[in-house]
Amino acid sequence: MAAVKTDRILQGLIAAALVALTCVVIDTMREKVVVAGDTAPQFSIATDAGRTLTRSDFGGKLLVLNFWATWCPPCLEELPSLDEFQKTFADSGVVVLGVSVDQNLRSYRGFLAKTKVAFQTAVTPRERSPRTTARSSTRKPTSSTARAWWSRRSSARSTGPTPG
Repeated sequence: MAAVKTDRILQGLIAAALVALTCVVIDTMREKVVVAGDTAPQFSIATDAGRTLTRSDFGGKLLVLNFWATWCPPCLEELPSLDEFQKTFADSGVVVLGVSVDQNLRSYRGFLAKTKVAFQTAVTPRERSPRTTARSSTRKPTSSTARAWWSRRSSARSTGPTPG
């Protein structure tokens, strides 16, 4: 009798442990969505100029993080307005960082060689991309802003082309 009771207790503990493990695995697989007011996620990305940038590099500035691709017509439509935005507000502490999700690096580099932009650019192929709010969007272009000082709070998020 005691052995049966012990077996039942062990089975219950194993079942509870499996449920807890399943919950942890599901939670770690779920992409975290950052909304206005949340702490901006940490990131590290190498720009096309060869400089590695992190969230802390933007201390005191408003970072506009734009995810785009050369194969995305709305993204290409938005680039001139982002370029003008960077030029207009650079002296006000605004930084635009364009992160391409292109997997074809030749197309990406060729496009940027023809289309000069004033803002910093980087490419992050899908298999190596940081899991961030904007990356979790299936619609491109996606822009997120984050005040990169003191609270490091996410300010806003926009999906789709921004009118120029």
